[in-house]
Amino acid sequence: MPKTILVVDDEPDMLKICQYRLKKTSYNIDTAIDGQDALNKIKANNYDLILLDLRLPLIDGYEVCRILKQDEKYKNLPIIIMTAFVMQQPQDMIKEMQVSDVFIKPMDMAKLLERIQQILN
Repeated sequence: MPKTILVVDDEPDMLKICQYRLKKTSYNIDTAIDGQDALNKIKANNYDLILLDLRLPLIDGYEVCRILKQDEKYKNLPIIIMTAFVMQQPQDMIKEMQVSDVFIKPMDMAKLLERIQQILN
């Protein structure tokens, strides 16, 4: 059964790139364009992994992550942060936000796909 990934980003081009590349590797892909949309979809569906941008309208990625990590149902859901806006080292962000990984935009899609496969297998 194919794994399902939610890609959360407010940049349409980024969503298209991620969708295209991930579908080619046979994942089911859903998208959200802001933090509120993401939370609504996460509560309504079962995702195996979340690709989450930090700078989002309505509710930012930091807050989405905080909400999920405080919820017993979602605290172990793998989250990979994708961001162009970095105020601290990725390793510090991983520890602080309790996420699986951090990728700095523009991302190396091959490395991102490799990391997704590691997490989901």
